[in-house]
Amino acid sequence: MAEVYGNRTGLPPSALRTLERIYRRRVPSDRIFTPELVRSLVDASRETRRQVGALVHRSGEVDCVIVGSASSLMLPDIGRLRAAEGRFRALRLVHTHLFG
Repeated sequence: MAEVYGNRTGLPPSALRTLERIYRRRVPSDRIFTPELVRSLVDASRETRRQVGALVHRSGEVDCVIVGSASSLMLPDIGRLRAAEGRFRALRLVHTHLFG
């Protein structure tokens, strides 16, 4: 299973499994998100009481799942992975906010 990035301190094993399951989601290449992906993020955010995000590749695969604190989400360093000079990385961030 792929790694969950970010603030995993204090998360119970069930919450980590919920976050890991987000990697199974796929998004059609012509969409930014799907209701199923959003529902998975919201469920994980409610369970952990933290902001949760997913970096979704243009191809539709979930590239990275990130868990933050209640007030912030720190993105992992993706480096120059799949990026050419002057080009975007083809990643989209979909994430939750807790209070609003």
